[in-house]
Amino acid sequence: HGEYEARICDRTVDDDSCPYCRQKKVLAGFNDLASVDQELASEWSADNADKPTEYLRTSPHKALWSCPTCHGEYEARIGDRFVNDCICPYCNEKKVLPGFNSFAVKHSDEMEEWDELANYILADPDGILSSYNQKLWWNCPQGHKYDMSPKQKLYYRMRKMQLVRTVRAKEGSGIISFNYEKPTGLPVGLLFVKSAIFTKMRV
Repeated sequence: HGEYEARICDRTVDDDSCPYCRQKKVLAGFNDLASVDQELASEWSADNADKPTEYLRTSPHKALWSCPTCHGEYEARIGDRFVNDCICPYCNEKKVLPGFNSFAVKHSDEMEEWDELANYILADPDGILSSYNQKLWWNCPQGHKYDMSPKQKLYYRMRKMQLVRTVRAKEGSGIISFNYEKPTGLPVGLLFVKSAIFTKMRV
């Protein structure tokens, strides 16, 4: 029931000249975002200067959205959005959201070695991601101070790069011999397991 302007000679019954039905113009209550996709419209940020009733579902307009998972706000085109998409930069670890996906939140165990004084002007652990690649300062449990990026530190932990001498097999009788090497940049006392050879022991 939207009203529009057209030349009489261009009109025929049941033609497709209606700009609202053709998704050329927005008509609140008919083809606007809030009417077409209420669930997506519920993610519309209150910080937007306009309302979802002012735009088509396919509009290229960039708007602010509030993620229902992390509650962080981010910008994205209306036409690029859909419910349960994976566009949120905070949930995707593209941007840091303090208190949600920061290094301090996701790796609180690593914060035990965080050098608060040395890193004071370098970085805030609640303001950087786990992928932060700039070198920061850490305090080793053995009393050593070393510099390493959070990304590199997590990589070493993931690969279980720790001093390992002899490990007994959990199943059966056997012993594993390790060949060590020390990569550049590792703190004192931290070795990398280059290779492992399992030798079956006779019972």
